[in-house]
Amino acid sequence: MGSISRRVFLNYVGFGLFGIIGIATLTGGCTETPKSNPSTGGQGGSDTGGAGGSTVPPPQIEWTTFTESADTLKIYVSNGDGNDANDGSAPEKAVKTLAKGISLLRDGKPDWMLLKRGDVWLESLGEWKKSGKSATEPMLITTYGDQLARPILKTGSNMGLSALAGPLRHIAFVGLHFYAHTRDPESSDYMGEIGGPGIQWIAPTEDLLFEDLVVQFYAIANIQLKASMLNVRVRRSILVDSYSVNDNAQGLYVDGVKSLLVEENVFDHNGWNSNPTLMGWANPTIYNHNLHVQPTCDDVTIRGNLSSRASSHGIQARAGGQVTDNLVLASPVGIAYGLVSDDWDPKVGGVSGTVSGNVIADSGDIDMANAGGIGLQLGNIQSAMVENNILAHDASAGTSSIAIDIRRKTSPLVADEKVLNMTVQGNIVYDWRGGIRFSTSALTNVMVQNNDVQEPVRASELVNYFGQPFSTETKYAGNHWFSVAGAMNWFTVGANSQSFDQWVMATGEQGATNTQMMYADTQRRADKYHESLGKAATFEAYMAEVRQQSQKNWRVEYTPKAILGYIRQGFGKK
Repeated sequence: MGSISRRVFLNYVGFGLFGIIGIATLTGGCTETPKSNPSTGGQGGSDTGGAGGSTVPPPQIEWTTFTESADTLKIYVSNGDGNDANDGSAPEKAVKTLAKGISLLRDGKPDWMLLKRGDVWLESLGEWKKSGKSATEPMLITTYGDQLARPILKTGSNMGLSALAGPLRHIAFVGLHFYAHTRDPESSDYMGEIGGPGIQWIAPTEDLLFEDLVVQFYAIANIQLKASMLNVRVRRSILVDSYSVNDNAQGLYVDGVKSLLVEENVFDHNGWNSNPTLMGWANPTIYNHNLHVQPTCDDVTIRGNLSSRASSHGIQARAGGQVTDNLVLASPVGIAYGLVSDDWDPKVGGVSGTVSGNVIADSGDIDMANAGGIGLQLGNIQSAMVENNILAHDASAGTSSIAIDIRRKTSPLVADEKVLNMTVQGNIVYDWRGGIRFSTSALTNVMVQNNDVQEPVRASELVNYFGQPFSTETKYAGNHWFSVAGAMNWFTVGANSQSFDQWVMATGEQGATNTQMMYADTQRRADKYHESLGKAATFEAYMAEVRQQSQKNWRVEYTPKAILGYIRQGFGKK
């Protein structure tokens, strides 16, 4: 199967007006399911990681369910059938405009506003100012009706939703489609690139849920969360196609949130758009990412997401936390964990947590002038377990690809930034030019054990202590090393190349091997996976189906978990 060339795809895989399927009929206020396990999608995951222990099996993930309270007031809204002279108390008494529906909600109550599926509004939700009653009785904005399509809010150059002042509490937005239709260069409604975020939430807030949303074609960010917030969940949503011509553009941007859960979402093609109409002004840059979590966040869980074709980073996890079971495809940098490389300050004292079970593949370049090919970046670590990840097939046209890059902020240097108490174990690096590189000497208690670092296709080094001597703070055991490079070019320490025998002697590594590992199928990618389903064997066809996921149209074979398992099995991993 051919490799993915990330910059030759169409700008996006279109939804079509009714191509996104809506959510199932709700039984009605809020209990998180399953009730006994708050890490499955209700409350943000709060497990802490560290160096030591084995991978914890992923939780059984379910949809958030809602139960009507005795004092819940339901407001029905239909652009097609409604009339603002109605009271909105039943589908046949629906109001017409979103503004009218919002005006009927009671602040501090477990009220629901339900938008009719299949309807389209040329209207946004505006500035949100109302809260729910409690964590089990939130204010809910969701859908009703028999149509499969989500209700679409075509907001043009305006934001789809904002929250500017708080405090706000206990709010859930479920099953809506926010579409900046006048910014879509392939739409007949296209008017220009002017616009702002899709959802901009900068109000202090506690207990906020975004689930089963589609947010596409906005500027700055499809969702921007930038305030002192507690317990925010972004789940099973489709965040795609953001771009800007004079600013940054992210899929999801998060700053200042404590207890953040980002779970089973699809992030695709955020931060750039190469449509000729834009004349190159929205090309990829190093500043735009699919998912960008700043170091001001705490208690972060990022799990089970699909992130593909980012402008730069697939996942930027500057606050550390739990980053598990994600699939990152065709993004110049797969996952950055803890590391801060711009003018932001890294988290004081370093980050802690786990990077486990992820698959990163086919990382290419940002553009011809900015090489990528970086799989996993690790920096500013207080304590971390990096295990059971697969990094395969860098697709960079450059010569500076690195599978696992251990480094620090350099401009400027932060005096107390280090990599401490980190274990890198049980990972597979395959056909990724540049295996493990240490770009910093600020290391303490780093263990590298039982990894497969295999370069059987392209002559590449396996470990590089870049511009520095070997660090006695790094220990090695039981790794399986192999490269088709010349015997004297497997390892680099400072300016000196080393053979396998020299490496073992210098490091004292016990149990190491220098033979090629054999795997069942190293060429498993999205197109081959889609072919195994009896579908068209192209990456584009696979992504078109992934973008159709919703609660009403939830197909297990198009979840990130399914393709993740398929690729991992090819390497003998569960």
